[in-house]
Amino acid sequence: DSLPFPSRHLLPHKKYFSGVSDKKFITTMMTSRGCPFNCLFCYTKNRIFRARSPENVIKEIKECIKMGITEFELYDDTFTVNKQRSLKIAQKIIDEKLNITWGCRARINTVDEELLRIFKKAGCVRINYGIESGNAEILRKIRKNITIEQIEKVLKLTKKIGITSIAYFMIGFPEESKAQIIETINFAKKIDPDYCLFCITVPYP
Repeated sequence: DSLPFPSRHLLPHKKYFSGVSDKKFITTMMTSRGCPFNCLFCYTKNRIFRARSPENVIKEIKECIKMGITEFELYDDTFTVNKQRSLKIAQKIIDEKLNITWGCRARINTVDEELLRIFKKAGCVRINYGIESGNAEILRKIRKNITIEQIEKVLKLTKKIGITSIAYFMIGFPEESKAQIIETINFAKKIDPDYCLFCITVPYP
């Protein structure tokens, strides 16, 4: 909270837009850093979760609203790590009647119906889910710590509540077979997210 907000007034902020948004002005925002989970493939090795207070986050949102920005892409590694904190931010948006829309990144096993409903009421229009694979064995190998059943349940809930879902998949893990890749593609079709992103796995030192 001691860090100043980004100096957006120094940027041509009215030139920024998003391909998945119909709002005129949008900005990115980080309310936390770090992720306590241990996925094998992740480039972020900082497991210490540090978060700004909900009050501080709302203060930055209000500053952006004054600039005419009404949509936010929350670029936290995992916005929903601390459920109570993310719910408090959403509830403050509702209580203070901030007329905004926003999207965030979430893990499948940090989302439930209560959270989705409050997010929706607070203006959440899309959630990015890192699903990675539709094969249980690959999910286990990459230490994703989620199940096929959990993925299906959360995607179904997200759709039911009316929030756009964006699903990320990775293909080409070491030892992953062609059959497992095809299984992932078929799984993506089955859960039917609004947007789908397939990435080729690239090894880093």
